[in-house]
Amino acid sequence: MNGQFSQLKTTFYLLYLFYSFMIYFFLSIIINELFMDLNASSRQNDAFIGKSMTKEELVTLLFFFFYLLLIFFVVIYIEFYVCTI
Repeated sequence: MNGQFSQLKTTFYLLYLFYSFMIYFFLSIIINELFMDLNASSRQNDAFIGKSMTKEELVTLLFFFFYLLLIFFVVIYIEFYVCTI
């Protein structure tokens, strides 16, 4: 039983790392998109300005981000409250 518990803790730590990276990745994209117009107005050369996301794409990205956040907190709940019983 101890080996299975150790393997379960390792699995949860890997899930922590994965979801932490995904949350950071999507949050960085969202912040980049929200402040893209501010950065674009200060640049001189229009060739380096990327295409901004549409509102539908940004809402989809926000929805997926909050979905990942929800899964992350469910994983934390399972780790600390279910596995310790």
